[in-house]
Parts: sequence; C-alpha cells; structure tokens
Amino acid sequence: MILPKHENRYNELAAKWLSGTITPTEQEEFSQWYNTDQHKPLIIPQEFAVSEEDHKQRIFNKIKSEIRENRVAKPIKLFWPSVAAAIILIIGAGLFFYFKKSSFYDTQNLAISKSNDIKPGGNKAILTLANGKKIVLTDAANGELAKQAGIQITKTGDGQLIYTVSKNKSDLHLAEPSSFNLIETPKGGQYQVGLPDGTKVWLNATSSLKYPTQFTATERRVELTGEGYFEVAKMIKGSKRVPFIVKTASQIVEVLGTHFNINTYADEATTKTTLLEGSVRVSQIHGDQLRTTISKLLSPGQQAILGAMRFDIENVDVEEAVAWKNGYFLFQDENLKTVMNKLSRWYDIEVHYQGNLDKIKIGGFVSRSKNLSEVLRVLQLTEKVKFKTEERRVTVML
Repeated sequence: MILPKHENRYNELAAKWLSGTITPTEQEEFSQWYNTDQHKPLIIPQEFAVSEEDHKQRIFNKIKSEIRENRVAKPIKLFWPSVAAAIILIIGAGLFFYFKKSSFYDTQNLAISKSNDIKPGGNKAILTLANGKKIVLTDAANGELAKQAGIQITKTGDGQLIYTVSKNKSDLHLAEPSSFNLIETPKGGQYQVGLPDGTKVWLNATSSLKYPTQFTATERRVELTGEGYFEVAKMIKGSKRVPFIVKTASQIVEVLGTHFNINTYADEATTKTTLLEGSVRVSQIHGDQLRTTISKLLSPGQQAILGAMRFDIENVDVEEAVAWKNGYFLFQDENLKTVMNKLSRWYDIEVHYQGNLDKIKIGGFVSRSKNLSEVLRVLQLTEKVKFKTEERRVTVML
C-alpha cells in the first residue's frame, strides 16, 4: 500500500517515538497530528519493525515512564510533553496500540454500539456514624456534616471526607472504645477519606473502611474490604511511634508511615498488598486467629500475594496496582475475568461469558473517565475477545 507523503511522515514519527529517538520538535509535530487525527491507522516502516511482543512492551514501558514523569512535572502545556500525557491529561482519551502484520489495527472496524452508553463511576459513598446515623455523601451538601468526640467531619466538593481534630482542647473528650464510623462505596463509586491523624485513604468501588472515632495512644487500627490505597501519616506519642494497622478478612498489615495499596475483594482468588514507599509487615489470619509465625516484610516495589494455598512476595510494577487511584485502567497480560471484574465494579455492569475464556490474558490502557463503550473498544483491539452490550449487561465472547 502506497501512502501519501504526509502519512508516511507521521508513521515514521510514530516509530521514532516508540524507539525513543524522536526529537523535541518531532514530538510536538507528532502530538499535534495524533491529538486531531487519532482514528487513522499507523503503519510502521519496515526498518523499524520488530516483533509484536516487543512493540507491546515498548509501548507499555513508554506510557508508564511518562506517567511517572508527569506526576511530578510542572503544569502540562497544551501541545507536548509526551503523547501519553497529551492524551491522558488534555483529551483524556484511551491509548492502546496493538501491532499486527506490521500495522496498527484500525479502531473504525469495531462494532460496539454507543446507544445507551454507560457512564463511568464517580464520587459516591455512604457514611455511617457511631450513633447509627447514615449520610449519603453523594447527595449531602459540602461543608460540615457532623461533630463527634472533638472531631469535625467535613465533606469537600472534590470527593473527600475530612476528619479534623478540634483546636479547642476543651472540646476534646474520649469517645467510647467501641465507637466506630464506616464509609462504604457502591458499585460505580469511589471516595477519599482524611483521618484525624493525617492519614489519607482512597477507596475503590464496592469497598468499605471501618475506623474508630478516635485513635488510641497505642495503635491506629482500621478494617478494610474491597480495595484501598493508604498514605499513612507518622504519629508519635511520647517517644514511641504509634503503628497503623489495616485488618482484612485474610491478613493484617502493620506500618508506621508509608504508602501502600491493598486489593482484598471477596470475588478475587488472592489478596494483594503492594508497597510503594516505606515498609510494611503482612501477617496471615487463619479464621479469627492471627498466625504470627506466617509473616512477611515488604520493601518498596514488592507485592504480597495471599491466597488459600500461597503466601508469596513478588517484585511488581506498582503503576498497575495503583492505576485505579490515579484515574486509569492499566492491564498488562492480565487475566480476562480479573479485568472484567474491575469494569463491573466501576461501571456497575453485569458480566456474562460465552465459551472457554479462562486462559485468556489481555492488555490495555484507558482513562477511567471514559464511557464503557470506549473502554471495551480498547480491549477489543487485542482481537482476543468481542463484546456485546445490552443495557447494563455485557457478554464477553471469542
């Protein structure tokens, strides 16, 4: 196939971007073209051709490195710091290239209906106070929601629940040891909680966090279901640091001050604890008893994987574990049913399967702010599965 001269130019720029040889001037040229004309297929010149697996790996590595760079970068210009950043931060579109027969697959060939499309989830949660009062945070007005035990509870406009300790010492009094608050997110919901000690917790969809109205001087203990990302603040009483403990159905995680993610959904075969910063100790629970003899320490970049018959430590790509918290889906050779579980929680959909799909693994990268049809298009680009949508029911087939 003979392409017009200008299209040959942009395909060459795409290849240079993948190989890391593109210049800043060429980057801006390629970015402007891609952002305005991204429906066109990309055909890579033969001299740049490599294997399909190498191409997929290069693309994932490129995207993830640019995500890391832009997390700490200055505000993004509207033209180029990178293709991925332009897509994620400017248009918010999904990006997934799949190399096949020396060309990128044309997304126009997909046949997923956008009629009655399903919108993504948002900031939705229910707060249950110690006295049993329930507050639907989705509908509650911004500002002060309640006061309890010298703590002010405030809702902000950007999906945060903030606990603030009163500055007036006369307002402070000890709560009952059994007094707890509970925040729960539904399907299609997420929320952020700022606890009184300064710890920040992000809750994913269909998750809950139970925590005391006041932490004690000896420990800070919370209970998690579903998935949560924690940025634990250091807390010192006297000369000792007060540990922060997260209890789930299968494990206890003990930290002093650190950043980590716990995925403990009941419909997943394992509980995964991923450490980004600091150190944590993960101990297995058997029934109601803590098995202190089965305990492992994690270093940054490691993940504890706890299942019915395993308790392993692996070095992992932490970007995949916290992609949800940062606003996108990132799947790299991930089990298809695990991928669909994530979509089910976020889009509040019912998933059905046709055929033997147990061994299928899939890859993709797309913003969590996109409608469901666009996410399915990204996944269908792998040509491993197809999707059929009927209202809130999605059927996955070969």
